[in-house]
Amino acid sequence: MRVLMVSERWFPTVGGGEYHIDSLTRELAGMGVECVILTRDLVANGRKGKNRHEIFHHGKVEVVRLPFQGKFENPALRLTYPPLCTALGMKLAGDCDVIHGQSILAGLPVRWLSFLSKRPSVYTVHGFWHGRWNELVDSPEMARLYQDMERLITFQKFNRTITVDMQMKRTAGSLGEDATRTEYIPNGVDLDKFAGGKNVEPGSLLFVGRLVNQKGLIYLLKALSVARRMGVEPTLDIVGEGPLERKLKEASRTLNLEGQVRFLKKVDDKTLVNLYKTRHIFVLPSLWEGLPLTLLEAWSASMPVITTAVGGIPDVATNEADSLIVASKDHVGLAKAIVRLVKEPSLADELGIRGRELVSREYTWEKCARRTLDVYRSVIEEAKY
Repeated sequence: MRVLMVSERWFPTVGGGEYHIDSLTRELAGMGVECVILTRDLVANGRKGKNRHEIFHHGKVEVVRLPFQGKFENPALRLTYPPLCTALGMKLAGDCDVIHGQSILAGLPVRWLSFLSKRPSVYTVHGFWHGRWNELVDSPEMARLYQDMERLITFQKFNRTITVDMQMKRTAGSLGEDATRTEYIPNGVDLDKFAGGKNVEPGSLLFVGRLVNQKGLIYLLKALSVARRMGVEPTLDIVGEGPLERKLKEASRTLNLEGQVRFLKKVDDKTLVNLYKTRHIFVLPSLWEGLPLTLLEAWSASMPVITTAVGGIPDVATNEADSLIVASKDHVGLAKAIVRLVKEPSLADELGIRGRELVSREYTWEKCARRTLDVYRSVIEEAKY
């Protein structure tokens, strides 16, 4: 079997979607599936893609980058991406058995390529932001435009839609959309990568993710200030890059947190795993989410987790069992949860143990890949009739 995987984002940009595709294709390659990743040629923080064409995972996965290199946010490149991807993807699609879209804007060329090449299509929804676009863009008119586009693309007639969180299926039903051809396949994680001993620094916090409004980091900084007034001064490592970096650093200075907060930007994989193993508590204060990979990674490292009751998180996390869950934007509640775990290390240890047990049962990349492969086989078989 040969799969054309279409995504607007790919390394050197860093995020859950990129890691999802990399991990999924690696597992599929181990199952004998060949994958071609068709993506933009992006520049991120001065880093560029290595080559326009790459082959890895023992020759089973190749990356083909479109012409015209630039930043992800470049409006001209985003506008021309769907037709360019369709035009240059036709030959690739004709050599594949199924076409799989992996980002919102990729849904358009996937649908067009499927129609033109007569190949079945699969589309993965990594997060459905309906009703929240006003928190992403300043203009109400643009927020409505993005929301309408998201709904239009997400509910096109793909042969099958995959969602990484159950919230999307519930939202589809509330909007009157047909979600009967939607499969719930959650993200996975590589447990072996996080195996081995831990050497935790008590009172140390870790956040991993993009520095954007969605992640709620301003509320985490405010929570640290409140925690200090409650007699606890935890340290915080923020791993990630994004447009809010300057604003968050200014907030850190304003709140007198410079001695407690470190901005580490992007780190290599070995350093990231070490951070998961040596930091005490993982905090994900998001305003909305699908199923965040960083949550699964933290559990895999047996870290206690503090997170928010948004998106798909309540479907996988259980308050007081494997995590502490607080309301989004509640920096006081967040501070109380941080102080509680710092002062109750036995509770923190127990939450971390249960989190790893949960991941080992439900959220491995092998399980994700096998279920995705079942979807491929199903749509290929249906397309014969």
